[in-house]
Amino acid sequence: MRLLGKSITNFYKSSTRGLGLLSITYGTSTLAYEYYIKKLNRNSFEYYNLEFSALKRPPTELIEFIYRHLLIPFKFNLENSRIMSLHADSLPGSLRKGISDQPAVFIDQSTNSIDIYLPHFYEKDISVGHFLENSGKYYFFDGQPVDTLMHETTDKRVILDEFICHKMPSNEEMLARICIQMAGKEKLGIAGSLGIGSIVGGATLVGGSFLRLGSPAFFASFIVGMGLAFVQNMAIKRYDENLLWKFERETVASLSKEYTKGLFEVYEKERRINLLAYKLAGHQVAKKYVDSNGNKKDSIVPETEKLAFLRNRLIEQGGQVPEIKDSLDDEDEFYF
Repeated sequence: MRLLGKSITNFYKSSTRGLGLLSITYGTSTLAYEYYIKKLNRNSFEYYNLEFSALKRPPTELIEFIYRHLLIPFKFNLENSRIMSLHADSLPGSLRKGISDQPAVFIDQSTNSIDIYLPHFYEKDISVGHFLENSGKYYFFDGQPVDTLMHETTDKRVILDEFICHKMPSNEEMLARICIQMAGKEKLGIAGSLGIGSIVGGATLVGGSFLRLGSPAFFASFIVGMGLAFVQNMAIKRYDENLLWKFERETVASLSKEYTKGLFEVYEKERRINLLAYKLAGHQVAKKYVDSNGNKKDSIVPETEKLAFLRNRLIEQGGQVPEIKDSLDDEDEFYF
């Protein structure tokens, strides 16, 4: 019996250490890979983000607008910078869907240049027709892609129109969203949380393998490990949100009233989309995640707090607080 107990203990220790070291290796590899893709290798970033179809290119007017209002003010190298379309399909042979309604940005420090990948529905002075022609892979409503057919046949036209109004970006909003992604390069994000969490979990397993199985110290080590994993996840979320808001507040909103207006539209539309959850999912479900003012309950900096700051900053800059539409104008019904 003693021999059996010793065999079980030895097996536990060796397997736990092996799993712990594997978890640490996975976490370290995840962090290194994410850093390499995001910041070091322009070609790899392009592979994961560039639209496959050569026919899908951002409109010329939009490219010129971004060059004039973003690349020049930020003093990027214009010759080495590029503006392209962001892919909206899964990568061949990859489980990564990679479909995002936000721009993707790669900054090459060595050449002081920037690559910007834009969603297909982006257009200068965007029209409803252009949006619906290109939004089907990005947005779903009632389980169906938001496109021209959906818009013409839905029995929830009023709510859908409101959703479209809050998803169609203005010129200023597009500039602001690109800037947000510029700051997003410094965020740790989900991959960072996964990597650090794997390292913490692995270290807990390795450390626990040196303790006597079933002892108070053994159980205490796992409780501490789980606590650290939870704390690091919350700490990363807090760090990322505060980092982004600091950049938006001190850099983007200081550039001009156009950028401040764009940021205001980003967060006001986001707040209204949050409130739409009450109409679509029902009060009992929505109130678990969104408060009555449209703030996400897990947000570190509430949307209403950001909007109050941006409203005051916009007024200080001599701008006007933009009106956000909740319905499409009559002329918008004529798509083309």
